[in-house]
Amino acid sequence: MKNQKFAFFLLFILSFISISTTAAQEESAMVSTTKQSGGVPIVNRGAAAAIAVDTLDYDVVNIAVTDLQTDILNVTGVKPKLAHSITSSPQIIVGTLGRSKLVSELINYGLDVSKLQNQWEKFLIQVVDFPKMQGGKALVIIGSDRRGTAYGVYELSKQMGVSPWYWWGDVPVKKSKSLFAKSGSYFFGPPSVQYRGIFINDEERGLDPWARKVFDPETKQLGPKTYARIYELMLRLKANLLWPGMKRRGSFYQVDGNKEMADKYAIIIGTSHHEPLLVNSSLEWDVKRDGPWQYDVNAEALMRVMDKRVAEAAPYENVYTIGLRGHADLGMEARGGIDERIALMHTIFKDQRAILKKHIAKPIDSIPQAFTAYKEVLDLLNNGLEVPDDAILVWPDDNYGYIHQLNSDMQKKRLGGSGIYYHLNYVGRPLSSAWLSAPSPEVIRHELNKAYGNGATRLWIFNVGDIKPFEFLTSYCLDMSWKFSYNDTSLTRNYMSKWLADIFGSDRSPALAQLLSDYYQTSFERRPEFMGWERSEPNTMIINTEYSLTSYREAERRLARLSSLATKAKEIEKEMPEQLQSAYFEMFYYPIVCADLNNKKMLYAQMNRTYAQQGRAVANTYARWAKSAQDSLVLQTKKYGELEQGKWKEMMKLPWNAAYPPLATVTPSGAPAMGVDFSGNNLVRGANSWRTLPVFNKYYKESYDVVIYSKGSKAFDWSIAASDPWIKLSRTSGTCIEEERVNVFIDWGKLPKTSEAEGKLVVCGAGDTLAIAINTFDAGVPSDSLKKMFVEQNGAISVSAAHYSRKKDKALYQWVTLNDIGLTGKLMAISTDTLPRIVFEWNFAKNAPSLEYDFYTYNSGWVDIHSYTLPTHHISLQRGCLYGISIDEQPPKIIDFSTRNRNEKWQVNVMRNAAEELSRHFIEKPGKHTLKVWLIDTDVCFDKFVIDMGGLQKSYTGPVETKLW
Repeated sequence: MKNQKFAFFLLFILSFISISTTAAQEESAMVSTTKQSGGVPIVNRGAAAAIAVDTLDYDVVNIAVTDLQTDILNVTGVKPKLAHSITSSPQIIVGTLGRSKLVSELINYGLDVSKLQNQWEKFLIQVVDFPKMQGGKALVIIGSDRRGTAYGVYELSKQMGVSPWYWWGDVPVKKSKSLFAKSGSYFFGPPSVQYRGIFINDEERGLDPWARKVFDPETKQLGPKTYARIYELMLRLKANLLWPGMKRRGSFYQVDGNKEMADKYAIIIGTSHHEPLLVNSSLEWDVKRDGPWQYDVNAEALMRVMDKRVAEAAPYENVYTIGLRGHADLGMEARGGIDERIALMHTIFKDQRAILKKHIAKPIDSIPQAFTAYKEVLDLLNNGLEVPDDAILVWPDDNYGYIHQLNSDMQKKRLGGSGIYYHLNYVGRPLSSAWLSAPSPEVIRHELNKAYGNGATRLWIFNVGDIKPFEFLTSYCLDMSWKFSYNDTSLTRNYMSKWLADIFGSDRSPALAQLLSDYYQTSFERRPEFMGWERSEPNTMIINTEYSLTSYREAERRLARLSSLATKAKEIEKEMPEQLQSAYFEMFYYPIVCADLNNKKMLYAQMNRTYAQQGRAVANTYARWAKSAQDSLVLQTKKYGELEQGKWKEMMKLPWNAAYPPLATVTPSGAPAMGVDFSGNNLVRGANSWRTLPVFNKYYKESYDVVIYSKGSKAFDWSIAASDPWIKLSRTSGTCIEEERVNVFIDWGKLPKTSEAEGKLVVCGAGDTLAIAINTFDAGVPSDSLKKMFVEQNGAISVSAAHYSRKKDKALYQWVTLNDIGLTGKLMAISTDTLPRIVFEWNFAKNAPSLEYDFYTYNSGWVDIHSYTLPTHHISLQRGCLYGISIDEQPPKIIDFSTRNRNEKWQVNVMRNAAEELSRHFIEKPGKHTLKVWLIDTDVCFDKFVIDMGGLQKSYTGPVETKLW
């Protein structure tokens, strides 16, 4: 049997190679709205081809055929008849190889189905023309198994214009009076990943109340009626595995009809990492009634409940979770240390597999089992835990999209193979991300690419929360699971454009793709849910963000960028046809507009609290704006529930902490009173501190702001004057009610020829006078000689990793640019990130791939380099997260940004989507230098570098790039 199993996996792996040979056929359009030579009319001149299916074929096939009837009706207005034999032409013949008598007849007529034999979920769509066949010409859809056939039927529906999201996303069906199947033979599959599916998790927020109160109020359950809709969506997306919801009032197996409905739809049921042998410990185990959920003290009771579950589930198709974690998703409960826990887990494996053998009449290595190395279980695995070789070893991400670990060389040889458990949605520490669809698609592609290249291709399961609003990312992940394009760095952009074009039209796709890319980019920098800078487990209060209100115009740029996206989303909404309004609102308008509103709410609240400390009267205005943003969030969420006559009421919820943020109130003085703020100011400095704008640099020709604000309840007149004609002001006087902004810049043509010039601004108002120093700098170096170099600006140099001066590839270690990812929007990485690490103990600076960046300094001495990388984890115990860094020809310093056990460093990293590391270097003299970085572990992705010459200001993302182009 092991040899048979090995042969199956060998065939499965070899099938990956064959995918490329059929890719052109899979991408070809098989359906046309105009008559095709040699094709078959599906609907023509008001008449529809009959659909023939064997009534004894699988339930899912007959369900899919019924859906196809409805789909054709919705597209053309004509409903085809059902037939159960091959009769008159034209006809659509649907059947499963080895099950359908119609398919057997086609084979007798001469149809070649050899490519479907012994295949997993493969299907054929072909126009056949056999003169001796009674009907003569037909469109046939044949699956190698029951899901393959269903996938083929739904693929035809998709190509006719029925989106997989027609119901869950309210995507309108594309209307056409006529439909024709093109001649030709089209093979699909087998899939890149054998088990592909979704995990409905934390559904108590939206899916469960929606099902109980809106969609299925008669049963008041997340039951078979709701799951039937989920199963249909999965089949339309070519998924096959479901981890059902686990945090409702009743578990999946406690609701009558759920497992039977899954079988009708041919959906494989599995359970999460803490639901052994399909038992939901959260809802089916009462500690007071059943005793502790602890195997070393209560094994008999745990065995009894697992035995009962396997007995009832055995007739159906399942992937059984083995192992044991603590009650209700907590850590494993057991006495003793790690060695005792490992020994106990080995006993648990043995006892669980005995239960499987007892109830399932198959060899144990033919029964799909999965062991997920989640949280503390990973420590057991890394300390000697031996998982049964025929079980699927499932590697989890860290809950925020970065896979914790992957196969070692030995683990790649396991008979059961391996897979991944990946979060699009997460509730927990450090902060939940379950409201808006915020994970970066390019991070997802990068991590899945790493898993695929490492051989973790047996099972991919995605935590999608309530399904909505993760429509795009769910399609993206499942489509990649079906047919993965390895090392394709253009996959995300191409997929996004096509997906949007299929739903909203090719004319709208470019604008929508740009909008969506920009949304995910701003969410990468900081997810909307993380803008409060609070934590969970333990809960902490909302505090000021790390976005600076004065340094690098950081908060201002963040507000402007998201506001611009929301404006574009609203403009597109006005032009969107009525039939597309609901789909657009659900998938794009709501997430983008709400991200902007939440951003404003938190930053306006921060401004309120900060300005209140300064006594600014405008602080109260920012409080009103923050409250208004929160009120608008409530209104937008209410509008979501009212779509489609209230179809989605109860589905969309604001985050648990959604409320007015902490706000301060200022009581202005009765008399006029002036205050002054400015770019680069330390807002908590004392009243007697020296006031100066950042230095103006000739090479950058920047501008800075002076803000005149009121601390009283009465308006006052103000003026601002420059000491020298080379200092230019956007305005010189006005009346201040709350605050006034003046832009300051330099007329370099009027500046005296000197390396440094000094001047000042004098601000007058409300009986007060304040001076602000102005300083300029000209290094005297011709700007042409500094072009394409990173030049010091105000004591710092900011470098985008993708804008290298030189790159050096080494053999298979080739640099690639990853787009739409990172704080800078681009990352530098190695194309095959599963290659072995560079041996860094011996001259790695010569042998490792490297990047070089030319920069220019005005100063010398010790400097700090802040390096930003994607916060990935080590692939295996033989790997780390190492790279080398140096300046000029100095010996490289080795940096390791790996984190362990969800520590504080990891929490900061995942919330900012960057691992920031600090290294200290020496610059002997001012002038031209070179920053060099070397790759050691090949899954390191470089984002940006900031060289602090002593002037780096506190901020969240650091200064903007200081390269002279």
